Amino acid sequence: MKKAFFILLNTVFLLLAFKIWAESGIVVYVNDDAAGDGNGSSWLNAYTDLQSAIDSAKPNDEVWVAAGIYKPGVEDRSEYFQMAKGVSIYGGFSGDEDPATFNIINRDFISNATVLSGDIGAEGDDTDNCYHVFYHSGDLSLDETAVLDGFTVTGGKADGDNVRSEGGGMYNVLSSPIIRNCTFVDNYAVEGGGMHNVSSSPVLTNCIFVGNSALEGGGGMCGLSSSSVLTNCLFSDNTVSYGYGGGMYNGLYCSPKLMNCTFSGNRGLGGHDGMSGRAVTSLSSTVLTNCIFWGDTSGEDHIYNDNATPSVTFSCVQGGTGQAWFGTGCLDINPEFVDATNGDFNLLPSSPCINTGNPDTTTSDAGFEDLAGNPRIGDARIDMGAYEFNKIPPPPPPFIPIPIPVLHESSITDSILKLEIDPFPESRDGVVHLRTQWRLYDSGCDENNCDKPIILNNYTDKGHAILKIPMIIFDDYNSNEWQTRFEVGFSSNTFLKKWSQWAWPGSMPYFQAIGFDEVEYDTDLDSNGVSDKKQDEFKVIKTYDGNAEIGFKIKSGYSFAFKAIQAIKPESFDDDSESRFLPFGLVSFKIDGISEDSNGEVEVEIYFSIPMPDGSKLYCYSTEKGVLEAMEDIVFNEKGTCVTLKVEDGGRGDFDGIANKTIVHTSGIGLKNSDESQVIPDGGSMDVGGIGCFIGVAGTFLPKE
Repeated sequence: MKKAFFILLNTVFLLLAFKIWAESGIVVYVNDDAAGDGNGSSWLNAYTDLQSAIDSAKPNDEVWVAAGIYKPGVEDRSEYFQMAKGVSIYGGFSGDEDPATFNIINRDFISNATVLSGDIGAEGDDTDNCYHVFYHSGDLSLDETAVLDGFTVTGGKADGDNVRSEGGGMYNVLSSPIIRNCTFVDNYAVEGGGMHNVSSSPVLTNCIFVGNSALEGGGGMCGLSSSSVLTNCLFSDNTVSYGYGGGMYNGLYCSPKLMNCTFSGNRGLGGHDGMSGRAVTSLSSTVLTNCIFWGDTSGEDHIYNDNATPSVTFSCVQGGTGQAWFGTGCLDINPEFVDATNGDFNLLPSSPCINTGNPDTTTSDAGFEDLAGNPRIGDARIDMGAYEFNKIPPPPPPFIPIPIPVLHESSITDSILKLEIDPFPESRDGVVHLRTQWRLYDSGCDENNCDKPIILNNYTDKGHAILKIPMIIFDDYNSNEWQTRFEVGFSSNTFLKKWSQWAWPGSMPYFQAIGFDEVEYDTDLDSNGVSDKKQDEFKVIKTYDGNAEIGFKIKSGYSFAFKAIQAIKPESFDDDSESRFLPFGLVSFKIDGISEDSNGEVEVEIYFSIPMPDGSKLYCYSTEKGVLEAMEDIVFNEKGTCVTLKVEDGGRGDFDGIANKTIVHTSGIGLKNSDESQVIPDGGSMDVGGIGCFIGVAGTFLPKE
């Protein structure tokens, strides 16, 4: 996922109300446009490389960084920035400030955006991004004398192995720096998309975590044996694909303390959206004071605990009533944000969170200013959340027209429906594309109103102008239409997000429903001694060359049945350029009639006629990114001939993106980035190298009428 890193600075990023001077040290200057001697002695002779400036600084020095985009390296994904003990690093300068007369609380973070980006290599291609924008290893042992203040941290992609899978924005090990006035946006990791802390206790004030993502835990932040301290921070629109804690995940032996923080719009597996806590002893706990947890995507488990002992007081938590941790002064009432849909988490005058924070909280606890630069404790008592109520509302942003998507003619190839639009216009002053929403429905809607049944509701990231859909999603002959719209952000108000109008509905080509495959195979893929063709609940298809079979069975205990199974050649679906070994290709299955008593979940067993080697995974097609991504929490049997996965209506593994009592899933078994080869019976050997080496699957099953 690659959003423009300059769009999500705070509306008004002001510093804490005190003046910081370089007392016993010197100022080291950094400006990527400098053309002087490059020794950091002045703006004219500033370093152009940030890490070089940090390395040259001595304890008590300050590093002043002018507006611009700074990267840890050029091509090597393992490069990263590192802070240093005793060195304070400040961003947000125009490049002409005099330390003798300039007070750094007057920096302008909007006009002088200072971006630290992991987008090395091909710009806009996140597959070659740095694993971490910042990596602080245990030998650094950073403490409170290491300060980072006034930056946007973006583009880290920790999708590697071991430590390279944690903390895309910042990875701290035995390091506890101070982070102020920073935005962590658009970072990815297996754990801790924005930040991952291990045995660390960083102190964060007036920071924002927006649009970060993780595979397994902590889309915004993740911790292990750590005690982070956060004040006046916002977590919004962070996601976890197959784990817990869309906003924050606190693992074993974590004791974070959060004051006046807001969590909203985050998404995690199974509804564990805002914060997840997990502990094995009572020594692990979370302390929340004056916080707001409201409006996370699923509306469930804004604070989820697994054997943890949180302390939650004077906080507004959706669904908190009746929970053991719902403590003194807590509310379970809509906090009444100004416009949460568009990222404005200020409080309306009627908000119940005004003047209801802990009456003992002072500015020495919560700081002199909130996240928007308003005075803290504007009245007799502090408010809940990251934003203190401002009696004088900010002026509305200037009107900027939002482009409407231009639809291309849709097409069908190899049972794959291809929808395409014009890319978002590149030169659009003041407007930045965030994502695109696509929906399919029965025909008969106009450009802005649709009361027809929605068949599919998907989102794609910025830069994706094509959506591919397996035809198995449709029940019958074509009578459908499709629409798209853009979500954008505004450079003048980077928390404001708005949708364009829907494009005028586009028609789809006429097609016939997927045909029946009445062949019954005399196999016993599940090794139960009964021929597969004699088991009504067991469905089998063959590879296109007839040399291998795949079987499908809904695990016992469910009353559902397969509506259809569609085999797909990966080259017609997968846009990812990474080599993948998929000897059975991709396959889609459809299950109808999902009942509420199952919580929308179904376990499916997939059998294959040859054992898969160790390290094999199930790759699920992601419409959001247009690539295949490995699913977690799947189980292979000992022989390597069966995998069990759990899919959820409208959630994990459901292609259509809506809870409609129907699950449509597309995935494939294989090895990624492996040097091994797999022998298919009577089919020879296939090398894994190159792009997209696989054996495709052909054949379709539909139940007989």
